[in-house]
Amino acid sequence: MDFTPYMTFFSDLLLVFILIICVIRHTSIKKKKYGTIIGSIGSLTLLSGMIIGGNLDLYSAGMLTHFIGVLLIGCAILLLIAPKQAKIPDNNLKEIIEDLKKQVLEKAEALDMTNILLKNELEVRSSFEADLQESEEKFRTITEITPLGMILVNTDNTISYINPQVTKSLGYSLDDIPDIQTVIQNLLNPSDQKNAFHLYQDLALNVDRMTQDPEPHVYQITAKDGSKKTFELYFAPYGKVMLILLHDITIRKKAQDELRESERRYREMIEKIPLIVVMLDSDGKVVFGNNHLLTVTGCDKDEILGTDWFSTFTLPEENIRDTFIQYIQDKEVPPQLEYSILSKDKEKHSVLWTNLVLQETDGRTIGVISLGTDITERKQREKAIQLANKKLNILSSISRHDIANSLTQIFLTLELAQDTIKDAASQELISDTLDGLRIILHQIEFSRYYQDIGVHAPKWFDLDTIITLVVEEMALPGLTISIKTEHVMVYSDPLIQKVFFNLIDNTLRHGKQVKAISFTLMYEGSDLIIVYCDDGIGISPDEKEKIFERGFGKNTGMGLFLIRDILEITGLSIRECGSLGKGARFEIRVPKGAWRAAVEM
Repeated sequence: MDFTPYMTFFSDLLLVFILIICVIRHTSIKKKKYGTIIGSIGSLTLLSGMIIGGNLDLYSAGMLTHFIGVLLIGCAILLLIAPKQAKIPDNNLKEIIEDLKKQVLEKAEALDMTNILLKNELEVRSSFEADLQESEEKFRTITEITPLGMILVNTDNTISYINPQVTKSLGYSLDDIPDIQTVIQNLLNPSDQKNAFHLYQDLALNVDRMTQDPEPHVYQITAKDGSKKTFELYFAPYGKVMLILLHDITIRKKAQDELRESERRYREMIEKIPLIVVMLDSDGKVVFGNNHLLTVTGCDKDEILGTDWFSTFTLPEENIRDTFIQYIQDKEVPPQLEYSILSKDKEKHSVLWTNLVLQETDGRTIGVISLGTDITERKQREKAIQLANKKLNILSSISRHDIANSLTQIFLTLELAQDTIKDAASQELISDTLDGLRIILHQIEFSRYYQDIGVHAPKWFDLDTIITLVVEEMALPGLTISIKTEHVMVYSDPLIQKVFFNLIDNTLRHGKQVKAISFTLMYEGSDLIIVYCDDGIGISPDEKEKIFERGFGKNTGMGLFLIRDILEITGLSIRECGSLGKGARFEIRVPKGAWRAAVEM
């Protein structure tokens, strides 16, 4: 029996089923991994075209029996197809196999790339987690050691974190201040609560403002113990939460308030004191003038500030500008300086100025501040007194001259009578009368000197020059004279020359057999001591103070009394501190401000 027709039919039928299944498998390849694809196709045939078995789909569909399937294993699938049609499935299978190969390779490459990406992702994630942990540790360290308080506020207004500095400064824990409303209502002053609430809402709704407006907001906050502290608050976005930084400025605020109050008091004092206060820059322009300056000059502040002080207010003939420039260059001004200023109406005011040079920390001179006492009325009174003294001195001089002439006539008459009268008793009376007349004449002579004490203004005198002049005028033959007073200036009454004259005269009168006198200097602290010594008999301890009293002594008793009065005019003093039998020693103490080195002139 010829089975060829049956085989042809069977092979065609089998080929149809195989192609249907391959099409189904080919369609589902895109949804499955390449391992499943290989498993599905491999269960039917090898890539070489040899049948190795049928999959469950063929058996379950009734297309193959297990018996036929076993018989077909190992056969070439093309043997089951009619020769005329063998090329059709062969070509189709080749296309399917090539397509499967291509998809398998693509899936394999995709899988390899996925593995690489996954590995990289894991490495990146691991590194990110390490960095995140390190960042969190740094953040925690910073928040714990920073001197600033830190509060994190969530979007629902609850507080999620406060750092230790908040607790240290204010005493609150997170349980005490769970949300921002509690902070505003319980910790801030009632007058600040409304403003603080609106500020918080505005910043919370406009996060950009927190970066564009970094200015601090100052609030007074009540601590847990009830004390009040002042803080600067800074707001900043921190992810999805708000970061509030608290800077405790309580001490600084207190210092600023105290400084502001001190400045207010001093400014009020400067404005109210009856003294002129003016501040000049290094060019002589007015940078400050108080109310008393406005009163004296009759100007408004706008008319004074920025104007040239010397061309506007000082007298050209006094040439104060050059003096000011010299002071600026030397960085030193005298403690007091007297010069006049003009008012707006050209009225002259005599002013005694106390000056201070203003310097930067680098030593650069930036100006002068001066306090002036208007001494116009005092100068007028002084002139009136000087005029009265002048008149009195003229009258005193005339009277003294007339009295002296009359006494001289009496003196001469008594001397003639003494020569003619031989009676011893009468001679004694005449002699006593003549002694009395001599004392009167000495007192009249003393009054001539004393009337000039304090009449003339004190001046600076070169000590060497004054002492040398006195010694030369007195002509002291036989005396060894030593003058070691260096070049020192002394501020004194013009009668200072009479002081040294009377000291030497006292030595000649009472020293007995004096061979040497000396003038030397020594210093005690800031005081200058002028020392005058002789090698005479000295002065007994019980007479050291009495010798300066008026009328004490063997002669007129006016010399040392006159010395003390002359010295006291400018604050100088004198004492005797020698030793009896070794000579007299007078020390004249000149306080600070009443002496200086001659080279400073």
